[in-house]
Amino acid sequence: MNWVVRRTMLEIRQPPAFEEWLDIATWCSGYGGRWAERRTELRGDRGAHVEGCTVWVFVDGETGRPAKLPPDFFDIWGETAGDRQISARTTLPSKWPTDVHDDEWPVRFADLDVLGHVNNAAQWMAVEEALELSGQSKFPVRAELEHGPGVEPDTDVRLRWQAVDGGIDSWLTTDGVAGSVARVRPLGSETGSTGNARGDE
Repeated sequence: MNWVVRRTMLEIRQPPAFEEWLDIATWCSGYGGRWAERRTELRGDRGAHVEGCTVWVFVDGETGRPAKLPPDFFDIWGETAGDRQISARTTLPSKWPTDVHDDEWPVRFADLDVLGHVNNAAQWMAVEEALELSGQSKFPVRAELEHGPGVEPDTDVRLRWQAVDGGIDSWLTTDGVAGSVARVRPLGSETGSTGNARGDE
């Protein structure tokens, strides 16, 4: 099966500590015609608590275009997914204000996936960098990362960000187009958490 991430939401109530023992559970919590939602919960014996929710799009390995979910998907994940339908649409703004911070962002070979695109983990690194630069790297937080056309190597890749409401908005751009967009807010703030990491519509 071939899957690409469309969006990820994290609620980091308490980050894990070094050498903390963790219990991790993951399951499918909904689906659409060509995508599915995977939920993950992490709890540690020292109080670590992180909840995550990712929408994955199923793609045809030859064409690279979204494809219908295969029958064996429901054989494996149907029980936990139930009848819950979810959307794969993005909601964060792909355009950034003119007064944002604008920094060059180097792309390393290790940042690339098997398709030659900047991988998801490397795009989260840009979000963490913006948080640290803004002085807003405090917990607990709700963090969202939505993927657009992707971030390509050998292009003008830039990290654009601004501090907003105790958190940040950031854009990782490639040749002037937002390849991915992120939003981080304090958990429980007016513009932050909905009370879970699923992003229920």
